[in-house]
Amino acid sequence: YIGCNDAFLKLLGRTQDEVIDHTAYDLFPRSVADKLLYLDSDLLKNGEMQQVDAKMVHADGSLLFVKLQRNLQPVETQEDPCISAIVIDITQEMMQEHQRSASLVTAAAAEMAIQTIEGMVDPVIILNEQGIVERVNKGYIDVVGPAKEIIGKNVACLFHEIDEATIA
Repeated sequence: YIGCNDAFLKLLGRTQDEVIDHTAYDLFPRSVADKLLYLDSDLLKNGEMQQVDAKMVHADGSLLFVKLQRNLQPVETQEDPCISAIVIDITQEMMQEHQRSASLVTAAAAEMAIQTIEGMVDPVIILNEQGIVERVNKGYIDVVGPAKEIIGKNVACLFHEIDEATIA
């Protein structure tokens, strides 16, 4: 790195002395530095502006997700051009997307479990953490009958020999 602005230093949690005259291998884990070197080689070879998503690592070790817009810039004092980059931190957006994806996976798994239970011929009663009946499956209705009188009540109402204190 031959130059950078304060925003880049802040993003990485580093000082100018830690960045200037250092390589990506000095700043980042090998996997990140390898990716940046590959991008550098591709840009120098093809000369076309790059817009890529990449990972970087903050000085504290936390992972950063960034959008890079990289281009070749001529430098009067050098024969070869330099690579300039605009770095946009998208870490928060990526974390939110990951959380949304995880929530969708959890919801899909819960729906599949409910569908499995609904398809069972054996009676099934679904309780919440407090022992309250949340729902029953079709097998329960077929064997026992309508469930209106137990939904929302403690499961102890079904087992007279068990008191609510034991279940909760």
